[in-house]
Amino acid sequence: MSDPIHDYLAEIGRKGGAAGRGSAKARTSEQARAAVQARWARTKRKKRRKPSRHNPGADRMANEKGEKE
Repeated sequence: MSDPIHDYLAEIGRKGGAAGRGSAKARTSEQARAAVQARWARTKRKKRRKPSRHNPGADRMANEKGEKE
């Protein structure tokens, strides 16, 4: 017995797993490296801007001390 709905959904599932394989999705090593560097740069920027959870005024105080000295 063959259920047409089951067969249709199984076909869709097989196609979904094959999307973007091989040369369609391949990146050069330079493109991959640039993408990784961009992700790290975003992460570093976010960490620099984020104040400490335990001492939110520490960044401001450190800057004020540096300017006074």
